[in-house]
Amino acid sequence: MSEIFTRLAAPFAPHELDWRVARSGMTNGKPWAQVLVYIDARAARARLNTVVGPENWKVEYTHGPANGVIATLSLRVAGEWIPKQDGADVTDIEPVKGGLSGAFKRACAVWGIGEYLYDIGDSWAAFSEHGAQRVKIDGVAHRWDPPKLSPQFLPKNASPNAREFDEALAAHDSAGWNGSRPVRTPNMENARATLMPFGRTKGRPLSDIPVEDLRKARAWAEDNGKSYPEFMAASAVLLADVGAAAA
Repeated sequence: MSEIFTRLAAPFAPHELDWRVARSGMTNGKPWAQVLVYIDARAARARLNTVVGPENWKVEYTHGPANGVIATLSLRVAGEWIPKQDGADVTDIEPVKGGLSGAFKRACAVWGIGEYLYDIGDSWAAFSEHGAQRVKIDGVAHRWDPPKLSPQFLPKNASPNAREFDEALAAHDSAGWNGSRPVRTPNMENARATLMPFGRTKGRPLSDIPVEDLRKARAWAEDNGKSYPEFMAASAVLLADVGAAAA
């Protein structure tokens, strides 16, 4: 049991994490932003599938106080189902989906999945003209990158090169960016097979998404400070190919 919990609680690689801006502003003409790190439900499911197998976990939802949602996440250990639960409020945007996702991730944290993220504390965006993400402050767009995490918040078995790659992947470029930051770009086959991580077409391969919708999705992610490194890198490859074909 302790070995399973240890594997569930292991840190995620940087490219598996998402960041969002909690608050931002300008001081002496320079932008600043406090950012929060989190995992999405897909990363949590992947951890469960990897550690215990998809047949050895299940989640059930019930109504909670104040129209909230309670998630009961049960794992089968040595033939016995062990439940743990936690809850969340419904969200303002996509309330049902947001409530279910929030409750699921909180129940995962009870099992140790991503719980260490609460210990990271205050984090601050690193602003630069080549930042991978964008936030609007007083109507002006500024680019930023997530902060680098301390070694205790990184996978212990990650080699220095692997960690460098994860950081580089998180700093993916957008189409047409000529910065010097190292980026591992997917080949066309992998780019086409990358799954859409959000929106109405979530879960569909990017090859099925119309070009104009890809452009709109990229713009939405940047405008809202969302971190989708794999999507941004793959869509950049596909849009660059479209541009080359049209030239």
